[in-house]
Amino acid sequence: MGNSYTPEELGLDPWSASPRTPGPMGTNNDAGDPDTPSWFVGDTPGPLGHGDHADPNGKMCRMKPIRGAIEGYVADAQNKRKSDCDKVRDELQETYRIRDAFADVTLLRQAKEQNWTTTEFDAKVKEKLIGKPIDKKAAGYVSPMGINPENCRIQENWSIEKYRSEGLPDIIRTADLAHESAHRASCTKLRSMEYNAAMSFPDKFSKDEVKAYNAKIEVLVNWLRANCI
Repeated sequence: MGNSYTPEELGLDPWSASPRTPGPMGTNNDAGDPDTPSWFVGDTPGPLGHGDHADPNGKMCRMKPIRGAIEGYVADAQNKRKSDCDKVRDELQETYRIRDAFADVTLLRQAKEQNWTTTEFDAKVKEKLIGKPIDKKAAGYVSPMGINPENCRIQENWSIEKYRSEGLPDIIRTADLAHESAHRASCTKLRSMEYNAAMSFPDKFSKDEVKAYNAKIEVLVNWLRANCI
């Protein structure tokens, strides 16, 4: 039949994106159109796939990029449809992934053999999780909280209201505080100058991060056991 197309060519096949690109830049909402929704273009379930640490809406270290109005509206609407239990499960899974990356024996061995600095080791951990380096400052990334190594105090960049505005249950903020409290305990035990010196070694930095993420995991797991079946 003249001018007929297969379901794949029309974009009706849910398992493949349409290869048709009528215009030079892609038109009619095909796979080449920058306005085509993500569900049509398709998912990439590999290391850089949708929903993992390559997802710009991911929660890596609870760092969030500044989003456009439409993008933010869609992401927020999807997030609000999730139950608190689902959100905490997502957070727990992500936390496990980050902790395991900091504990990666291959990266730690490379750090020792190649005499990496802590900054280099941390960059390799992020690369393992995200897939490529990110200029957080240029992208507008912000961490909700952190530890000030000069005085061992927790610095909260997000209020509880900010967490809630992001659609996050209060327990996630509590878990983040547990993470930073673990760092603070290490800092106060060694005193700030000694702590800074210790954190300049990738193996000691790794152990402190693993300890902090384990503290966060414990809070999330206990909450899930108490509140979710």
